[in-house]
Amino acid sequence: MLWPRLWCRRARVPEVPESTSGFRQVAVIGLGLIGGSLASAIRKQGLAERVVGYDQRAEDLALGVELGVIDRAADSLEQAVAGSDLVVLAVPVRATRSVLETIRPVLEADAILTDVGSTKSSFTADVEAVFGEVSPRVIPGHPIAGSEKSGIRAANPEL
Repeated sequence: MLWPRLWCRRARVPEVPESTSGFRQVAVIGLGLIGGSLASAIRKQGLAERVVGYDQRAEDLALGVELGVIDRAADSLEQAVAGSDLVVLAVPVRATRSVLETIRPVLEADAILTDVGSTKSSFTADVEAVFGEVSPRVIPGHPIAGSEKSGIRAANPEL
């Protein structure tokens, strides 16, 4: 597989000038505890030039900008994903296929797609159903973290 080598090369922080972000734009779909914490960590560590968030709840989007969790709130899934080189799905597992179907037309060919859902078999099955294959640019993830708290207000870049 090609992506692990590329991923490892990108992860060598000393080789990357401090003024250079790893990604142009990261889209985080779902601004609950895990999505919000990941977005916050990406911003705090300067891993992207811009972090765009989308959530079904407008109040969570506004709060995400207000708290500095995201740089910009998108009005739609498509708007969040367009132009992103990393897309993180932080949505309930049962919503994954619908989100994938919506973002497919605007997902950049070279974008990395990952998720933070609790099950990988359904994520990869949904990716294969929507895209016809599981590309090397699809990296199933798993949150090995959590909290007794929930929602964007509980987002923690250290999580």
